[in-house]
Formats: sequence, structure tokens, C-alpha cells
Amino acid sequence: MPVYPRASITQHGNRLLIASHSWAKGYRPNGQFHHLTTTSTDTELADAISAALARSRKEPAAQLPKAASTDTTPVSDELGFTTWRAMEAATTKVGIFLIDDDVLFAPFETVAGRGYSGHDELPPARGTTEIATRAREALTEAAELSKKVVTHSAGNDAANDVTPRAAVEGIPNRAEAILTRHGDQWAIQALSSIRSDPWSAPNGWITTVPVDAPEQLGQALAEAFAHARVNSPVLPDPSFDTLTAALGVTAADLATPATTRIHAQASGGDIDLHPQRLDPDTGWWATPDHPDSRTLGLSDPAQLWGTTLNALGHT
Repeated sequence: MPVYPRASITQHGNRLLIASHSWAKGYRPNGQFHHLTTTSTDTELADAISAALARSRKEPAAQLPKAASTDTTPVSDELGFTTWRAMEAATTKVGIFLIDDDVLFAPFETVAGRGYSGHDELPPARGTTEIATRAREALTEAAELSKKVVTHSAGNDAANDVTPRAAVEGIPNRAEAILTRHGDQWAIQALSSIRSDPWSAPNGWITTVPVDAPEQLGQALAEAFAHARVNSPVLPDPSFDTLTAALGVTAADLATPATTRIHAQASGGDIDLHPQRLDPDTGWWATPDHPDSRTLGLSDPAQLWGTTLNALGHT
């Protein structure tokens, strides 16, 4: 497989980070970074891109920079984010390739909780003006693709806040919760799992949060996890439906496409989010065999938890 020079642009607010990538059983940042802004001139932007592509090469992985921790990457470290997930929730990305003197730009879509998803390249560019123009077009398209997750506003810095340690220290391993979105509200329920049986049910703890309050939603999920019970001797009495009471709806109202339901489990420092599907024959909600899942870190900020849940609920 040919190894083509490669670089990337990561945008956070009005900041642009151009990173050069080298091949070492996969393309990885090689340590050359250029910091620009959206107001940088065409010459500054094109020169940084050309320099990043000129530095790209095939080299041993041992010679490439390492991240400061397992929760970061060289790019998130360079941008000052506390985790790579926090960076991905607050940034958009454009991939850059050099093939036969043509510079190609590929906009990426930011998918909360699942990194970046690539899209088709724009027409090739050559020369300072064309390279800068195409780069800005790709950045604009990446922002449009990612607008449900990233706003590039100053408020997006909230995604880099650190979740207070006290909020996660009381969360037991394999704690579970159910999040139900209906109308303009989320209902978050803590679950209890029964010993020696892969079965769990709501244990009575429930709270509601508006859909337009992602940080509050993340904090509510942390509380639900803290109230979850793992390996309980018996399951709670399900005779009173706390969910319909909290949302002010009927069971029939929830059995419609207007309802979204997500199962969340905290395990090994991660939070796995699995959307569920209602079986119209049995009336049971269940996780499909291949769900469009997302993963968060327990150490990630509450704002990131809520942003990811809202993006997944919308999808």
C-alpha cells in the first residue's frame, strides 16, 4: 500500500491546529504542530498545511511522540484537553492528503462518544490560494456535519471541565441506569441487578432533566449510577410505574417512535451506552444485537456525558 503524505486540521472555537502525520502501521501525529486561527491569512494557512505534508513520512513508531496519559493523545495534549473524549466532543476535524501534487481535504463528522467519521474528499487543490480556499470549505463542511455535537462557541470549553471525583467515587462497578427521552424531557432511573442472573430492573430512584441541559443530564446519570445496586438479593416491587408518573404520560404514550430509551452501564472506568428497541409483540424494551453504541469515560466531564446522550438520543 502506498504511503501518502498526510496531515489534519482540528478546529476548537476559532483555533486551528494543523498536525503532521507519519506512517507507523497507521498514520500518527509526528510532533510537528502549527497553531493558527480562523482569521489567519490564506498564505499562513497554506504554508502550514504544506509544511505539515512535507514533514509526513514513514518512520518507526518508537520515534513518534507519546501521549501524556492513556486518557489523552498527542493532539488533545497539544490543544490542552484533559481527555481525548473531551477533545472529540468539542472539536471538528479535516483530513489532508497529498497525492501526485494534489492536496485533498476530507471533512469529518464529530460523532459524540465515537470519535470522528470520515466523508468524501473535496476536489483537489494546488497553489496557495486554492489550498487555503479548499481547507476553509472543508472546515465549514465539517462544522455543518457536526453541528448537533459541536458549536465552536466559547461555551464549548465546558466540555473540558473535569467531573468532580466525588461524583464518581461512589459509583459501583457494573452499575446500570436507564434513560428514557420523551418530548422535551429525559427520565433517568437507577437499576438493581439480581445476583447470579443477568437481569436488572428500576429500583425506584428516578429524576427528570430537560433535554436542553446536557451538563445537568450528565450529573443526573452520575447520581443514578451512585444509586444503582449490583447483585441485590431480590428485585424491587415493579407494581408502581415510576417512569410514567415522572414523565406525566401513559405506557401507551411511551410505546411510540417519539420515545428514545438508552441503557447505560459503568464498567472498568468506562460508560457503555446502548440504545434499546421496543418489541411491539412483547412490549419489552431490549438492546439489539448490534446497537449504535457509544462509550464514555467515568473521568470525562458531565457536559460531555450529556452531549453524547443527547446526540445518541437524536440519532
